[in-house]
Amino acid sequence: MNAGTTSSTACLAARSDLASLQPVQQARMHSKNPLLAEIELNILAVRDPHRDHGSAIRELFRGFSKASKFDDVNNPDFHDTVVALTSEAVRLIERQPMNKRSDALGRLIQDLSYFDVHSRVGEHAFMLQPKLLNKLIDSLLRGSEISVDLAIKLVGRLARNNREAGDLPLLLDKVLAAARLHVSDDALVRDCVQLGRVLEGMNNLAHATTRIAHICLDSIEAGQAKPGKPGFADGLCIGAVLSWLRGNRLQPGAGIAERLGRLMVNMTPARLQAEHMLCSTSCRYLPDDLKPVLIEKLLSSCCNDSQLLDDLAPAIDSLPEGSVRDRLRAMLRQKLVQQCSFTQDLADRSSSVRLALLLGDGSEDILAGALLRAANNVSDAGSQNSAEKLERMDDYAILSFHLDPAGDLCVPDSRLCEGVNKSKPELLVTGEHFIYPQWLVTRRQILQQAIAAGRVTSIVKEASIPTVLAQLTQAYVGPTVVPGDWPAMKQALLAARDQIAMQ
Repeated sequence: MNAGTTSSTACLAARSDLASLQPVQQARMHSKNPLLAEIELNILAVRDPHRDHGSAIRELFRGFSKASKFDDVNNPDFHDTVVALTSEAVRLIERQPMNKRSDALGRLIQDLSYFDVHSRVGEHAFMLQPKLLNKLIDSLLRGSEISVDLAIKLVGRLARNNREAGDLPLLLDKVLAAARLHVSDDALVRDCVQLGRVLEGMNNLAHATTRIAHICLDSIEAGQAKPGKPGFADGLCIGAVLSWLRGNRLQPGAGIAERLGRLMVNMTPARLQAEHMLCSTSCRYLPDDLKPVLIEKLLSSCCNDSQLLDDLAPAIDSLPEGSVRDRLRAMLRQKLVQQCSFTQDLADRSSSVRLALLLGDGSEDILAGALLRAANNVSDAGSQNSAEKLERMDDYAILSFHLDPAGDLCVPDSRLCEGVNKSKPELLVTGEHFIYPQWLVTRRQILQQAIAAGRVTSIVKEASIPTVLAQLTQAYVGPTVVPGDWPAMKQALLAARDQIAMQ
């Protein structure tokens, strides 16, 4: 075959490819603009089914590079060319591995910024011409979830850099309506969440944020319908919805809190435990009929996180008085007793004891035993810096004094500790008697004096009796302590730091 025949065959093939173009593309090819015609040839080359992925990408970049040199950015033919280039780029991205798609979409957005007339005059805002952006997004929304994800990224970039863009509300409505059809795609849902965070700083867009919140809840619901699905985006979605509830970023009456509560209540134990911190935080926003159900499920789980228990205490207290609240308080207290008995973390242990005491009656002996068995570990905690160690020792002193103001604590049914406190052998028959380490003895003496002085002052003031009689009364009653005394006890220990350091 001679060169002329080869050239003729190539021309016939090119004509055949051109004939397969859509009518609008054919019209553009006949526009007699040489640069657009060259770009069309790049598009045809990219579509060649025999071309490998790397070669197609390079051909596509050549097309984008040529398009960036086009001056008439309002030309409808140019708009169609950009849409066609973007469509081919998305098709190539779909052929890439999942872990590379996000970077490829980011690169494509950078390429599209070539067509921003503002960038050409030295500004760095990303705002395609409104007609081009609308046409591009309309094209993307008819494609796969990757196309829709790109549309979300484009609208997010527009919102971030041009907050007064007049077309933004309409574009948001289009994009979010399409996004809700693809809630099983974690990458797309993550980009929706990111778009929602961009919108947080903007006024009058609560309707868009509310639609994104529904997309987040749709994603969780889709995961629950497929038990085998890992639910990678659940935590992100719950956190985002909580953030928008806290910031009053959602439309009133949209039912977001109710949907969130029902989804949480229906979580499997494994998912509930994995997201327990977000679930406990959400309790304050849930309807009254769902709040106790979720609290009970969280307390029934095997999670003993101290922060979870701290969060649930005010949520339980916010419930109406009655048997439900009393039962949940009892469950929380039992959980706290388990926590302070088994945890190895000293901060968690003291936090659990403090919260359990605030909840009321029962198990003081177990709480005290768990606390005091760990007391020596506090002074030996070499990994803590000095300020943290002193703070922890003061906390232990306050709690131990609350639990055992007389200093003769005995924990029933605990192991026998022979040779301890022979002056009170009767305490050793049924359990363990504790000897306080010196650092704790010193602090307890300071607290004894502070409590006694405070009680005497209160008696003199309230009963109008002489100080000596008040001292006798206080000595007879003994050094009882209530949680309301804790702040003053803390101040007494802080004021005595120098005295403590000398001993």
